[in-house]
Amino acid sequence: MKYLLLICVIALLSSSPSQANNLDKLGYITEQYAPFNYVDEKGDTRGLAVDILRKVWGKLGVKQQDIRVLPWARGYYLTLQKPNTVLFSTTRIDSRESLFKWACPIAYLRVVLVAKKSADISLESLDDLSKYRLVAVRADVGEQMLLERGVDDTKIHLANQLDNAFKMLERDRMDLLSGGRLQFLAESRS
Repeated sequence: MKYLLLICVIALLSSSPSQANNLDKLGYITEQYAPFNYVDEKGDTRGLAVDILRKVWGKLGVKQQDIRVLPWARGYYLTLQKPNTVLFSTTRIDSRESLFKWACPIAYLRVVLVAKKSADISLESLDDLSKYRLVAVRADVGEQMLLERGVDDTKIHLANQLDNAFKMLERDRMDLLSGGRLQFLAESRS
């Protein structure tokens, strides 16, 4: 399935410079989600979504803002609790539609299930998932997509970060990992 990956709550590139005064009063949160947003080996925040956000700031005359990099579930929770908070990049799905003000679509995200090749797993329908141990990152699109499709929440083990979920898969503690394909590809190369 493909879903729009977006930066939420920020002004569009076509916004007027007069809105810049409001943008520098916002708090910015992201997570490790390469290639869109991540902290590099030098400790600098990088990625496609970070670059877009910085270009918006530049176009609108906003000084560079601090970007907090937090585990996804914590950033997601804080954004829902604290006014004037920007969470990026965020996948736009039905269950999140009314939670945010959305802006700046930047990519399409394919949500997939991955397994170790040696597991030789074949799925014919969603019902087949009940035979397997599932893992997803807490509050991430991988978990939310499983829930939207009726998978029993007690069958989904939740990890705080993607690297922990990958370790569970690698160590045969879980059979399938649900999440964004591009992120999986970026994580497997690191």
